[in-house]
Amino acid sequence: MGLPLVAPEPQPAPPAVGETQRSDPPAPERYFIRHRRARRYILRVDPDGRLRVTIPRGGSKREAAAFADRHDWWVERQRARMRTLTRFDGDRDATRTLAARVLPPLLFAWAAKLGLDVALVRCAISERAGARAPGTGASA
Repeated sequence: MGLPLVAPEPQPAPPAVGETQRSDPPAPERYFIRHRRARRYILRVDPDGRLRVTIPRGGSKREAAAFADRHDWWVERQRARMRTLTRFDGDRDATRTLAARVLPPLLFAWAAKLGLDVALVRCAISERAGARAPGTGASA
């Protein structure tokens, strides 16, 4: 009989003449966390680009969303900064060995120049992903 058993997939309609297709990337997800000990709204950008909004006690999700919207310039600046940071993908053991060999003499020299008495220098590489410097979060 030649009847198809499966219906063909519907194809999207092509854009009309003069109409352009927008290929904007999807907006990064933001999520809300309630924290009973928080005293203010806090924004944090995760390493994957998602925005974490901490809601303080007595706060509302609506106000948290408005806070995030008011600080979208800060969020974009943080995301741009994170894109410029490179992630270490090298040999950790070789890096530790090199650091243990090169850094102590340099640090001892600086300590002597500054008149400091240093007894020990230990080299460690943080294993924590997404570690951030103090004072890099936005809060209100």
